[in-house]
Amino acid sequence: MYFLQKSLATVFSALIIGLLFFDYFFIAFLISLPIFLIAGGICSYIVDVYLLEKLKISSLLQEYFLSIIVYTLGGIVTMFIFSFSQGSISSSTILPTVLIGIVPAFIYFHLSFLFSLVISRKTMIID
Repeated sequence: MYFLQKSLATVFSALIIGLLFFDYFFIAFLISLPIFLIAGGICSYIVDVYLLEKLKISSLLQEYFLSIIVYTLGGIVTMFIFSFSQGSISSSTILPTVLIGIVPAFIYFHLSFLFSLVISRKTMIID
């Protein structure tokens, strides 16, 4: 179920980013899909395996806020890595780079969180 949840979150996040850039939907989708696969996969693994499992957080609200913080940091780091690899980082582009990293991270996290709730509820109904 974990793989299904993350795969759905990846595809739907890339679709939403594509829709945000409607005129360039296909290009935005093709660029964002591998970024969501790689960065989203790494952030999800860090949050789910290292933080939530090791910290044993029982409150859904605490889990939510901790996850938001880590996904936000993951989005920022991803955009900085992407900007540095393109050689286009300067003091005037730091704030836009941070914002461009946060929005996709929020989209991916919330879709992943929603799919986890829906999938876990569906399996509870089936069981």
